[in-house]
Amino acid sequence: MVNGGPKGFFSMERGLKQGDPLSPILFVLMEEVLSRGLTKLVETGKIQPMVIRKNIYPTHLFFADDVFSFSNGSKKSLNSLLSLLKCYQDSSGQLINKQKSKCFVDGCTPLRKDQIKNVLQMELTSFPDKYLGVILNPGRAKSCTVWPMVEMMQIYLAVWKGKFLSFHDRLVLIKSVLCSIPIYNMAVYKWPSSIIKICERIIRNFLWTVDSEERKYDTLKWNKVCTPYNEGGLGIRRLMVINKALLMKMMWKLLTSEVDWAKFFTAKYKNKNGVWCTQWKLSSIWPGLKWAWMELKNNIRWCIGDGSKISVWFDTWIRDKPLIESFGSNDTVQNYIYLKVQDLLIDGEWRIPFVLQDIIPPSLPSVSVGKDLVAWCGDVKGIFTTAAAIEKIRAKEPKVHWPSQIWKPFLHPWIASNIWKIQQGAYMDDEKRIAQGYSLASKCCICQHDQDSMNHLLWRCNFSTHIWQWLVQIFNFQVPSSFTDILQFSKHKSPFVNQVWIIASCAIVRELWFHKNKTFHEGTTPNLLNFKRIIMSMVFYGSYRITGAKWMADYDSNIIYFFKIEQRNISNYSNKVCQWDKPKWGYILFCCEGIAIGNPGTTGYGVIARDHHCQVISTISGGVGVATNFIDKVLSIVCAIEWAVKNQCSKIIIRLADKSVIENFNNAAIPWYLRNRWLKAIRKLADIQYEDCYKEVNFSAESLARQGAGLA
Repeated sequence: MVNGGPKGFFSMERGLKQGDPLSPILFVLMEEVLSRGLTKLVETGKIQPMVIRKNIYPTHLFFADDVFSFSNGSKKSLNSLLSLLKCYQDSSGQLINKQKSKCFVDGCTPLRKDQIKNVLQMELTSFPDKYLGVILNPGRAKSCTVWPMVEMMQIYLAVWKGKFLSFHDRLVLIKSVLCSIPIYNMAVYKWPSSIIKICERIIRNFLWTVDSEERKYDTLKWNKVCTPYNEGGLGIRRLMVINKALLMKMMWKLLTSEVDWAKFFTAKYKNKNGVWCTQWKLSSIWPGLKWAWMELKNNIRWCIGDGSKISVWFDTWIRDKPLIESFGSNDTVQNYIYLKVQDLLIDGEWRIPFVLQDIIPPSLPSVSVGKDLVAWCGDVKGIFTTAAAIEKIRAKEPKVHWPSQIWKPFLHPWIASNIWKIQQGAYMDDEKRIAQGYSLASKCCICQHDQDSMNHLLWRCNFSTHIWQWLVQIFNFQVPSSFTDILQFSKHKSPFVNQVWIIASCAIVRELWFHKNKTFHEGTTPNLLNFKRIIMSMVFYGSYRITGAKWMADYDSNIIYFFKIEQRNISNYSNKVCQWDKPKWGYILFCCEGIAIGNPGTTGYGVIARDHHCQVISTISGGVGVATNFIDKVLSIVCAIEWAVKNQCSKIIIRLADKSVIENFNNAAIPWYLRNRWLKAIRKLADIQYEDCYKEVNFSAESLARQGAGLA
């Protein structure tokens, strides 16, 4: 189709098709030429920088096909820039769209602004302005700066309001759309708390009532809703937590990145002692970065390499806080205020001056080779991620076991979300009203006997008792008296039976609640036969979501026959041959293992060393304390390597029954607090190989690890 009409086949004579992977590569190559040209003009003095901080100055930034160029606006700089752009257009065939381009000028007279406008042939623009949906404005971010995000939420809600969306549908839209709208803006600015409250009120009301302006009478606390599933929440993240985590990410880039913009920000906002400024600055982003730094600095540690980047007093390289916070700014500290950790090292060994030995603790960290590395304590590998930051700073709730059983793919979200409401008490009954101070005569609207309550409705009402007796006859279970019983009864059955039981039981709980509401509001009478028919239908259609395999037993077949479910695969077990292989000639084999009694829990590690004749040379066993299974496995390998170095072994093989841990060592992705010990040890080895094996052939090391756990 060409211009709305069929034109048949046409051949491509030159150029690249849209979507060709070579196209962006060619574009990047051309942009690299332009970037080097701008850099050369600044270095030769033909373009004067706009601002300089500690001999660092921004010259240009590229984002996709957008180019930002910074200069002082002198006639020489403008002419040099225009000459470069003309040469680039003639060479590349690309053209600059001056109608879409913008020029920001400040700090000069109106006459000078007109001259710059005439030279560049571009319209002058002033702040505030918008770029990629973010309002650019000098000074602290105000409510008007981020208000467009609120309006965007309201536009989406106006479209969704008229649709019949279930509770889970609204939850999905909140996570995927509403909570994603402000992310890009929050990565730049610290949002005013008033705007965050408005946005969360919109999200909360939409979740419970569909209408962003209408509040539901009885709901669950929002702090509880905004927790992970395993803590009884819905996995929604608080906007203030997201805002802080994203700004912490930018601050992390300033600490670790070597790009020009990061260096410029570091030079601008650090004082002469290398400490981030705490006083007020005329900036739209620094208030947010300063807010994030208060949280970030408590969760970062320095791993010592050459020590050139680490301040002895202001950085956290020993213990849990900077030394300046422990000893204050006394005379000794003032005399050595610019001291770096590299000044305390000679040939990689600690040499503490006598005058500082009373201040610097004797238990010093290990020193590695190479550059200093900053580690994020929120991740075991020391790598900062936004998800890890959110997990670190969010409000925590006690973990509960039941969410892991209802938020499963085989259970329809429509049923699971209603079970969640019941478990969290997000409903209203007479028992709750009486507790709130209402005086009323309460009676179950179904059985007309006891007081109305959710506990009575689900487990003690005559109607529900009949339903449960009918269901447990099928599965040969006892009548449940709580939701915990439902989760426990099928624990030792086949995966298929377990999933069918969970679907049927949760469907009954949900339908009992809905039937009670329908009886109360519409005056209908529950019918046992219709109720059973509804449950049978839910199990039948829910069976298409079941993935568990059945066992080869009549019990499973009878359940399939009763609910008229399609036949399922049978779990088949096959035997695998595994054997222990001796090490190669000249190598020492270290079989390592770690055991955790609980995860996390009391842990221990064990190592057994053999030579190429399979003779045992040494065994190691030790307790770690409370840690995770991953940590004790890693520690077993590190201890084995250190033992090999101590005993002058040059070629070793590390064998562990955990493929993921072996891959981490091959990729040098090990816990940050063990990294220096590992690097220091492996540089003294001629060769080291990592192998994974079956657990069954590593039983000797496992036995040693169990003994080590008993020593913890």
